[in-house]
Amino acid sequence: MSAERGRMTVLNRLSAEYPAFVSLEAIRGDTNLDEQDFRRVAAYLQEKQYIDLDNVKQGVGGVYGSARITVLGLDYAESRSRQVRVSIIR
Repeated sequence: MSAERGRMTVLNRLSAEYPAFVSLEAIRGDTNLDEQDFRRVAAYLQEKQYIDLDNVKQGVGGVYGSARITVLGLDYAESRSRQVRVSIIR
């Protein structure tokens, strides 16, 4: 999975639960990212201020804590989503 696709997958998953925090392990499980890729994606999204992380702990075999999408993240996800254009034929 490309980095951009991984980021969008995580943002879309979090946007479905906005404004609640979601377990990082639940997000990682739903997005099918391996642990190392998920850590990179989460770090990038936090640095860009697209997500807020809370109580992050790294353990053996997982990443623990929770995350939620920010308004900046919602705007970014919305701007990157595919839009279907419809033409009305008369």
